[in-house]
Amino acid sequence: MGSIRPALQWAAAVGASLILALVLDRFALPASFLVGPMMIGILCALGGATIRLPRSAFIAGQALIGCLIARAITASLLTSILQSWPFMAAAILGTVAASTLVGWLLVRRVASHAALASTAQAEEWSPSQTAMTADAPSRAHKSAEGVPVPSIMRTSP
Repeated sequence: MGSIRPALQWAAAVGASLILALVLDRFALPASFLVGPMMIGILCALGGATIRLPRSAFIAGQALIGCLIARAITASLLTSILQSWPFMAAAILGTVAASTLVGWLLVRRVASHAALASTAQAEEWSPSQTAMTADAPSRAHKSAEGVPVPSIMRTSP
């Protein structure tokens, strides 16, 4: 995809994101307008796309996702979370522990890619993003960033 002009890359990414999101929505998949573009973004990144969202648009998209999540939190949800706080704390700690273990294993197995490790740390990549780029450190930034999630999303409930 890297040899295709950026305008065509954007058109392909946006079109494919919309189509996949609509297909997933047709099958009543939850968060289809979030999952579809994310999947297309990963495929574009793996395909060598060179397009990038401006940092301000990326931050605005993250803020929008935060607002959508905050809007979904109700009093009954908070009550439920407070009632099952030990389970919630265990789930959070388990996730952090698993992520730490994966990160440690990646550093141990990919120790020759110090630049990848430092880039991943500096840009706060997830272990999956780091693993995805471990085989191609020269394309690390290009592959891991991809087309951010908020490039296409539906804001209606």
